[in-house]
Amino acid sequence: MYVLFLFFGLLMCVVGLGGYPHQSALPSGWFYLALALLSLAWIPKIKELEISLETVRNTSAPNRVGVEGGEGSTGGRANDAVDTSGEHTGEAGEGLTDGTAHNNDFGARWKMGIITALFKLLATLPTIYVIAWLNKTVGETDTLLPWNSQPLWRIDRNWGYFLAFLVNICCAFGVALLAVVACKSKLQLAFALSTVTSSVMFVLTAYAPPFCGYVPGLSCEDVDQEKWWVVASVVAGMMLAEVVMVLCICLSPEEVMEPEAKLFWVPGYNGVFLNQHLLLNKKTKLNSPQEFQKKHQTSKNTHVFICTTMFRESEEEMSQLIKSIRDMATSPSKEDRRKYESHILFDDGCKQGDLQRFAIQLLSIIHKMTKTGTERNPQSLLDECIKWQTPYGLQLQFDWKADGDNTRGMRFFIHLKDNLIVKNKKRWSQVMYMTYILDYAAYYKPLGMESGAIEDAQIKPPSNRPDGSLRLHGQTPWEGVRAPSNVEQVISIDLGEELWVTGIILQAGGPGQDRDGGVVTGGDTSRSLGGLVTKIRVADQEIQVPWPDTAEVDSTVTCLLEPEIWAKNLKIALLDWDGRDDSPPNPPCLRMEILGYAKGDLDRDTYILATDADVKFTPKSANSLLDLAKWNPDVGAVCGRTHCLGSGPMYWLQLFDYAVGHWFQKAANSTLGTVLCCPGCFSVYRCSAVRECVSTYATKTEEAKDFLMKDMGEDRWLCTLMVERGKRLVYTSIAEDSTFVPESFDEFFNQRRRWGPSTVANQIELLRKWKRGDINNSSVSFLFMLYQLLLFFSFLIGPATAILIASGGLDFYVSGHFPLEATIAIMSILTFLFGFICLRYKQDTQLKWAKALGSLFGVVMIMVMVALVEKIVMTIMDFVSRGISPPSISHNSTGGIGLDEVLPAVDTFYFLATIGMFLVTGLVHLPEFYCLFSGILYFLALPTTFIFLNIYGVCNLTDKSWGTREGASGGGNQDGGGDIFDSIGKTVRRMLGFSQESKYESNDTGNQDKPQPDATGKDEESTPLLDKIEEEGEDENDSAHSAHGSEQSAETQPSAADVLDIPTHIPNEDHSETPQQGSTGNTAKTANDNIWKRTRRNAKVSMMVLPGQEVPEWLATVFSGDDYLKNLYEPSFTNNGYDDTSYIAEMTSEDLEKIGVKDDLHRDRILSHIKKLKPRRFRSRIPDDTVDWLTRIGLQEYIETFQRNGIKEKHDLARLKAHNLQQLFSRLGVEKKAHIDRLKKSIASMREPSDEEKLHEDVRRLIERKQVKDMALAEPLMKKQHDIWEELRNSCLDPDRDMFSSDDAALKKQLGDLRDSAIKVLRISGHNPLGIASLFVFGAIQVIQFLAMLYHRTVAFLHWVARVHIIDEK
Repeated sequence: MYVLFLFFGLLMCVVGLGGYPHQSALPSGWFYLALALLSLAWIPKIKELEISLETVRNTSAPNRVGVEGGEGSTGGRANDAVDTSGEHTGEAGEGLTDGTAHNNDFGARWKMGIITALFKLLATLPTIYVIAWLNKTVGETDTLLPWNSQPLWRIDRNWGYFLAFLVNICCAFGVALLAVVACKSKLQLAFALSTVTSSVMFVLTAYAPPFCGYVPGLSCEDVDQEKWWVVASVVAGMMLAEVVMVLCICLSPEEVMEPEAKLFWVPGYNGVFLNQHLLLNKKTKLNSPQEFQKKHQTSKNTHVFICTTMFRESEEEMSQLIKSIRDMATSPSKEDRRKYESHILFDDGCKQGDLQRFAIQLLSIIHKMTKTGTERNPQSLLDECIKWQTPYGLQLQFDWKADGDNTRGMRFFIHLKDNLIVKNKKRWSQVMYMTYILDYAAYYKPLGMESGAIEDAQIKPPSNRPDGSLRLHGQTPWEGVRAPSNVEQVISIDLGEELWVTGIILQAGGPGQDRDGGVVTGGDTSRSLGGLVTKIRVADQEIQVPWPDTAEVDSTVTCLLEPEIWAKNLKIALLDWDGRDDSPPNPPCLRMEILGYAKGDLDRDTYILATDADVKFTPKSANSLLDLAKWNPDVGAVCGRTHCLGSGPMYWLQLFDYAVGHWFQKAANSTLGTVLCCPGCFSVYRCSAVRECVSTYATKTEEAKDFLMKDMGEDRWLCTLMVERGKRLVYTSIAEDSTFVPESFDEFFNQRRRWGPSTVANQIELLRKWKRGDINNSSVSFLFMLYQLLLFFSFLIGPATAILIASGGLDFYVSGHFPLEATIAIMSILTFLFGFICLRYKQDTQLKWAKALGSLFGVVMIMVMVALVEKIVMTIMDFVSRGISPPSISHNSTGGIGLDEVLPAVDTFYFLATIGMFLVTGLVHLPEFYCLFSGILYFLALPTTFIFLNIYGVCNLTDKSWGTREGASGGGNQDGGGDIFDSIGKTVRRMLGFSQESKYESNDTGNQDKPQPDATGKDEESTPLLDKIEEEGEDENDSAHSAHGSEQSAETQPSAADVLDIPTHIPNEDHSETPQQGSTGNTAKTANDNIWKRTRRNAKVSMMVLPGQEVPEWLATVFSGDDYLKNLYEPSFTNNGYDDTSYIAEMTSEDLEKIGVKDDLHRDRILSHIKKLKPRRFRSRIPDDTVDWLTRIGLQEYIETFQRNGIKEKHDLARLKAHNLQQLFSRLGVEKKAHIDRLKKSIASMREPSDEEKLHEDVRRLIERKQVKDMALAEPLMKKQHDIWEELRNSCLDPDRDMFSSDDAALKKQLGDLRDSAIKVLRISGHNPLGIASLFVFGAIQVIQFLAMLYHRTVAFLHWVARVHIIDEK
């Protein structure tokens, strides 16, 4: 209908205007009929009917967790679907398409556009003939084309007309494209003004001399003077209409990078009246008010959950994450006042309710960052902490607000996981926050009171208070009227559409309250709560408001609605409040927020911003990610440009690797189809896309390929699931973040050991399912999969290609002295040697060989680089000297360069072309151009990354460890394994006789200074025993034992800073009996006798390490009352000094085996109980004397021994740190292993605590003083959260569920078989001799990626332009 109206309207308009100057015999009514048809074609209802996609909307069912049958649910609420009566799964809206939940809108629109364009194409020739025929009958036969003698398809005879036709088509297409670009970049004013200006220029060119004479082939129309007023009135009317349209467009706000479906009614363009078409086709608030209202609500009511997984990051890494979260919470920009909510899920954050070392480190950072007040009375965010006991451990809840503005801020949660209760690892933390959002938070989303999505006109309270006073966290609270107690006060809120209302948040306020930064003025807090509402009615439900006993101004409480209410106009009746019956009555005073969700669209406007624990980002970058996800429902995830942080050669290597990976590979994937991995370090996921995948994502590992995809590359696997389900993943370089990268060779190899096999496994799975037809994704086309096949093939031939490059360059360098075949053979032998080492020896040995061979091949690559440069220079000089002309390149040429001379230079041209593409790429990424300088190191490391890294990854497929942070106390600046230069340096030092470490460093793990003389200036008093001790040698056992095997090595043990909750200022109870310097031996003996009278169970509170459960009692619990096993192993513990559980808490499997627990089953059983013990930590402090020291660590039996050997006073203890402790303990007769370990640790902790350690202690006490609330006994909403966590734990997080279902031996065997298969593939591909084929494959990939990069960079520039005005607002 639209096409017919438009076609006939344009035809008649052309006929009418064309016939008017020639005194057309056609009736003048044709012109008016044409205008009527054109107007009818542009009626909004006609266009709405045209683009309506009701069938698409009605067939799209809501997605919920557990949609895949048989997979099971990760949470209970979503599977219930809240629709037992069928009400919750109704239609997804009526009328205009909103483009928020319809995956087929884009394709349907363009299919319709293609059909329209085809109709226009077929109608073009008949229309031309009709116009020509009409012109012939009107007159002016000389203007009629001689169609019989010069048909249109004879371009050579009609070149002028054909050229005009091409110019019209190209210009119209270019203008339409630029119009879309301008609107997507929020340049609607430029778009509107340019269309009006072009109309003015057309009129001037057609009628106004001398402008009309400037156009070649166009003469000025002679218009009768009497008809000028007609032309002028028509032009004025046209300009007036266009000005009105310009005003409508300028008053219609647009969002950043909106899709075309959001900007224009129909796709395509009309080249006849292009300006008018663009103006009338543009969507505005005038012709589509409902859609702009929906757009406003989407912009205001977007909910973003910042979710972070954390384990053992360093303080520097944690600090930059917390700074980023703080910036999000306190950003002054209006754009950032979305409903952000931050969650940190901390693996091993607590143990049996006690906070672990790294959790204390995180809280200390927050404390320092938010600290205010005075030194004596500091205040921080931790003071407002609410501590909950949960099924997974502890939850710390905060409300992070901006200083002086309570309208900005976010809710902030730290989830401290107890690994004894729930599974550790990143994937399970992701499952936890996904379930929290999808099964809990999605049902209780704010509907727009606080954000402003519900406008002031939609809120009708019964009072004359300022608009917005009812909004949660508003500056001034709403006050009701002072009416008699029998008068009911009702608040009416128009939600804008029918929604499910699940709860109401009420916030306390005071009458006459005027807040300045959240501070109540003019009175104390208690007196300002006279209008506290205590009872409300919503629909037919009367609710008693569950205010806490300590309610204050700004306190909030949630009233849960059960059952939920389906409403558009919500009425809330205030039934009772404090002071209602006073005389005069006190008015109610409150603010509120409505909780609920949309019908049929549970995850509307809800996103997850996933970050790593060491990432640094800005609000601008986070919002840039949302720009691309918010307006296109097909986009399941968006990732940004990740920059490297660190130092050293490995950092430089990854600097270039990260840059090239984003510049080329991610840009190419995003342009050609879809990105295949949006990393969890900084990406936005659409919650509706996550909901479709989370049930599969939460399944356990059963096969070898599952282990590689699920546990070795969880982010990649999640993205693969999204792609399989039809979602498109995109990349934008406008959103930037920074993260620490491995700085040591070992950590880098172990990280890539996980990434490489996981990437290949997911790639193979994607190719397999695509071939089988299981992927229904419009972004995954044949050409895109062909590109992926090229990438996969390049991976297979990568090692062989690296060998060929090194061998070829080296052959050029030593040409005539060593055959090429021998060079290739030697390099191949070294490669196979490394593979043999990886299969037979431990990883430490493998990494040492990788460093050595990598260094050797690096030297070879230096020679290759020199050879390449020399060859390039020689080739260019040779071409220049001979002259280059295209005809001369032939087999028969005599005076030029023959084809046989060009072929050997192919690699030279390839290398030059590659360098040229990299330079161009660096120029279009000018701020990142410096990354190209690291490309030299990357080139030298090609054999290391292409050969040895791939072999290392394949040969270690059976390794199930994470590879990073398991044996290091942090990231960032930590050096896990060192590099080859460190190893060489240590070897040289040993050869030169400098291998012996300083005596002050051998036993001092605390980096203490050398003991200084005392205050009198004399040296410390020497003791008989210490004078006999040799001060050299290094005890190999003088190191702390690991806590839990591979999960917690010596480097990750709690340091001396991790202290007990015993304050440092508590004095020693026996200090008065402690012998002072110069006291007699009798006094010392008396003190010793008094101490021995106390048992270990009744030791004084001031001890540094409190005693635990006695070994006999504990072993009885371990073996469930089996006296035989208890009596069998009790001597093994007691004879080695493990007297109670305070000694046993940090034992490992090796420790148990050393003391005589040889049976594997018994040892595993004991270890399972050891993991449940609370570790005993040592506090950094300086003891008063030997009695104080040994008493505090629970080893009083050695007091007499130490004193008898002259170790009595503080300065004696200080000298212990500088001597060989193993020899000392041997002379003292201390032989029990547990006692020796405790003595060593306590000696290492003898020092004044640093400021950081004191801060950690203060923070620990602050958190421990907070009352722990049981979530299971809390208000109904928190109780629902508890039920979600409990159900999730029982379904997939309980670590005990896999005791019988998991078969590690079978899985390891499958991984071994998979490794053998991969080695065979590498062996076959490693013999690839086709150098030209390699060049072709890599060259084709490089060209494709380069062209895709240029297009993607253009789109990124438009995105940047669209955000310029937002930056200016900030």
